Amino acid sequence: MIDDIAFQKLLDVGIRLVSFRPRSKKEFVDALQAACKKRHIVDISIIDNVLLRLTELGYVDDEKFTKWWIDQRNQFRPKGWRALSFELQQKGIDRTLVQTVHQELENKDTSQEEINAATLVQKASVKFQKLSLKEQKMKLYSYLQRRGFESAVICRVVDAMAKKEYNTENT
Repeated sequence: MIDDIAFQKLLDVGIRLVSFRPRSKKEFVDALQAACKKRHIVDISIIDNVLLRLTELGYVDDEKFTKWWIDQRNQFRPKGWRALSFELQQKGIDRTLVQTVHQELENKDTSQEEINAATLVQKASVKFQKLSLKEQKMKLYSYLQRRGFESAVICRVVDAMAKKEYNTENT
């Protein structure tokens, strides 16, 4: 009887978590462990049962979460693959799964990372208009590196933007 009540309370916690946004398995485990501690539930094995039920309901799916996370990042806060993979690893996603999804998405759309970088460069280049072309390029290179983009992508995007939109008076 007590186990059924604890199970239902933890299941409610899991469903409430996923009502806001998708979650990774690690996020569920962390939240359920915190809920056990808060509710003084001693039998931690209930967490496995709750995770099994949440998986049956389709809420615990790291691959689906990974694709959702990447899509959200590309849409609202673009970052390079290095930064994305680091974020996903912090969320408890296995490195091999991240690489698999990366390959899958790369096969679909090879230019998404360049599109993200170009968007960021357009926004950031406004700040550097009064600088010389060399200084603008250096600032944009370092900005994109901090955002987790690869060197080859940075070079292509910054060079393409330098030919189009930079202030050529300050060379």
